[in-house]
Amino acid sequence: MYVVVTIPHGSYSLGETAAKQKMVRLVCDKRGRRGQYRVDRLLERYGANIAMPDLPHGLAQCRIDGT
Repeated sequence: MYVVVTIPHGSYSLGETAAKQKMVRLVCDKRGRRGQYRVDRLLERYGANIAMPDLPHGLAQCRIDGT
């Protein structure tokens, strides 16, 4: 099941997500990777202000150009 949320100010930050979730699941279809992460540990590593769309790049250390 997928939940679609309209976000008026752009994207959620990790800090905003932490108020609602204890775990996040990330999927990279291009690389065939997926994982589940504890939000408290992500906050320690990346800080509360990282935008959720930027988080997968940080975790996978993927280059944005896909190589």
